[in-house]
Amino acid sequence: MKVFYDANTGDIRVVTVDSEQVSSPFITVPDDDVLLMNPNKFQVDVSTQTVVKRSYLELSTDATDSNENGIPDVPSDGTTPIVVTIRKLSRDGTLETTADDEITVMPIEGALAIPSKFNLNNGIGSFQVLSTVPGMKVVKCISNTNVACDPLKIEFI
Repeated sequence: MKVFYDANTGDIRVVTVDSEQVSSPFITVPDDDVLLMNPNKFQVDVSTQTVVKRSYLELSTDATDSNENGIPDVPSDGTTPIVVTIRKLSRDGTLETTADDEITVMPIEGALAIPSKFNLNNGIGSFQVLSTVPGMKVVKCISNTNVACDPLKIEFI
């Protein structure tokens, strides 16, 4: 696999298969499904040119998957909210209990009634999501300390 990254911060921009063309800087690493599926949990140590774990945001929801497609479902009636919880986790996957990061919430697919910003309290924060329009919605978050998350898909039915 090839890992294209920011030369100053080590932030991973793209993870691709070996046959893909990417611009510099990049490093070649052994195939790793976790890195490929969760690049926000890693960064490149610029001095050693190696991939290392990093702090990351984990999104979860109280919605369940009723149609067994692997995506949480919620009614699109505009009155039934779901709660999205964000936790800031350290490199080893433990909760960063002192984290008070400001979180920016970005819908990246579909329009949603959600807050644009809020702060973590002891490493945890949450917000409610509502929609009156059926379909797939995708939410992503980033903190003011440049810690990101993998997108969370929600299906409004």
